[in-house]
This record gives sequence, structure tokens and C-alpha cells, in this order.
Amino acid sequence: MTTATPIIRSSTGAEFLSMVPALAGYTATDSVLVIPFEGKRTIGRVMRLDLPGPRPREVHDALASLLLGNLSRLDRVDGLVLVVYAPGPFPNARAAHDRLRRTLERRLREGGFRIVDSFLVADDGWASWQERRGPWSGHPLEQIETGEVKERADAARGALRPIRAQAELPRPEPELLGALDEAALGLLEFEAEVDAFGRVVPAAPYERSGFTEQLLAQEPEALTLRQLARLAVLAAVPRERDETLLQVAFGVDAGRRAERSNDEIHEERERTGESLDEIVLRWRAEGRHGDHGLDDMMLGETRRRPDPDRIQRAVDALGRVAANAGAPLQPGVRSMLGWLHWALGEGTAAGIHLDESLRIDPGHGMTRVLRALVGSGKVPEWAFVRE
Repeated sequence: MTTATPIIRSSTGAEFLSMVPALAGYTATDSVLVIPFEGKRTIGRVMRLDLPGPRPREVHDALASLLLGNLSRLDRVDGLVLVVYAPGPFPNARAAHDRLRRTLERRLREGGFRIVDSFLVADDGWASWQERRGPWSGHPLEQIETGEVKERADAARGALRPIRAQAELPRPEPELLGALDEAALGLLEFEAEVDAFGRVVPAAPYERSGFTEQLLAQEPEALTLRQLARLAVLAAVPRERDETLLQVAFGVDAGRRAERSNDEIHEERERTGESLDEIVLRWRAEGRHGDHGLDDMMLGETRRRPDPDRIQRAVDALGRVAANAGAPLQPGVRSMLGWLHWALGEGTAAGIHLDESLRIDPGHGMTRVLRALVGSGKVPEWAFVRE
């Protein structure tokens, strides 16, 4: 779910479709986009689902229920435009996805929403499903790929990328390949690092909160090998990983609250010998739930909006680590990338990183939790807050 561009008016279906990528913030493929309206204006949000293809009716109904659940949390929405982006020739795409379109329209109308229009964009043409005498092979794509409205929308939004490009990593850096793994291993196993003269020395004093702010204050490409190695190690340690995610998204105070909460749990484990799960279950039975606000933030169950600029800097820094690290370091880094992309509303990018993490380590706990969260179609509550 993304923020819209400034007001740009369209008067035809082609003009509207030409500005959809700018509304969404990416160029969609294999997707169903739902653009909510308040009266005659979009509200600055776009919902996207992966295109399921020709599936049984139950799958289409499940997608409709997911959309209704999310749309019901938006205020003052009374109309919707559906846009199906499907591969293949226009006639084939129309036949393959017409049942999905009809199911979505029916369920959304039953839910009280007005269907403003429904479009199909295929590899070689486009049309509105509401056109009763539309061309069999669709209208030419050139109608939505050129024109003043598209130019204004693209200029307002800036450079757009295909949606899967959100998960692309930077190119590997020859000087980091191998060296990053070695430096991270030294920190993990020996608490040692290599100094500027190539000597193995005890690791410098480290304070996680300050280190996180230092990372965010620098340009990602300027981060040193030592900093990238420390970030890789941080991603591999569950406690530090989670504290860092909260600090990146919600600020220093959230990160320090997470530290205090984890300290409390650690002290309880030392005192009782119980596992983390046993402590959490006992506290719940006793009516002690810890810091609810932190759990709500991690699960997207708060309307407090994270800072997208801080998140993007962390994504860029972690991307350098993922591009140059070996398999043992990947699951922790990819799980962090997955949560950060999900927090930005980039569910497809999140899923790509989480799937890669599970490919390497199918039992990685954080990744399994996040994959279930993202796979359920859950959208963070803050995505429904209007600016």
C-alpha cells in the first residue's frame, strides 16, 4: 500500500491507467491492483494482490475476503477501480481472469463498495471490462504508455521500478566477498576483528543503539567492512535483530524499550531456568504481558507510522550485506529485509527475501513467523492511516 502523487486529473480510461504506476509507486506485473476512491478522487492508497491465475472459485473468494477485510479499515471509501495486470495476449488474459474479476466485483459490491471501473492490461493491449463493444484484441498499449497525463504523473512520482526490482540486491563487491564472512565469523566466535593495519585485535566496544544510529546517519555505500560485518552479526542474534528493527522503524526510544524488555526476560530466565516460551506463557496466565506496544509494532498492529526514510537506509545497508555474504549469514539478514519491506507495504519484495531465507534454512524461526504473516495478506495498521 502506497501513497499517491499530487492531484492529477484523468478523463479517459487510458489516461487513468497511464497514472496508475505513479499512484502505486511501481510498475505492476502479474497483479491485481485495487484503487480506492472517495467520491471522484483516489485517497492515496493502492492495494495489490499477486495474480492467482485460473484457480477454483474458493481461491477467488478468499482473495475477495482479504480485500474486504483491508478495505473495511479505510475511512470514507465508497468506490473502487480494479486493474488486472496479466501476462500473455489480451484475449487469452481476458479469458483466464474473467472469473476472478467477476468474483471480486460481486463480493465487493455485496460489501457496499461501488465499482467505478475494471480494467485488464495484458502484454499487447488493454480494455475496460465495462466496455460492451470493446475491441476483441484490446486497445493499443501505446495509449497508456504515452501522453501528457502519464508524463505529469511520472514526474510527480519520480523514477519507477518494476515491483520485483524492490527486492533486487546491489552488485557484489569483489573486495567484500569472503572478507565479510571472515570478519563476521571473527566477531561471532572470537569477539575479534581486523583493524586498519590488518591485525587481529579484540573487537572494539559496541553499543547496539548507538551503532544503529551511526549506520542510519551514513550513506549505505560508505559503510566499512567492519560496520557491515557488525550488521551481519547483529542480524544473526535474535535479540539484537528485533531491537534494531524497532529502532530503525520507530526511533531510538522504541529500540531502548525493546532492550529493557529483553533484559527483563533474560533476568527471569536466569532466575527461574525457564525457556522464553515458558516465561511468556506464565506471564500471560498471571496477567503480565510485557510491553504490548513493542509486540504491536512488530506485528503491524499499531497506527503509529514508521519512518520510511530510516527504513530505506536500513534496507540499502542490509542489501550490501546480503549481496556479499555467504549462506550462513543470509537468513538473519533476509529476515530483517523481509520485515522492513513489509513495513513499507512492499509485500512481494518481503516474500522474495523470506523465501530465500527459508531456502537456506527452512527452520529459521523469525523467517517462518514473518512468512506466515506476509503470506496471510496482513497489511500493517499504519498503512491505513492517511497523511
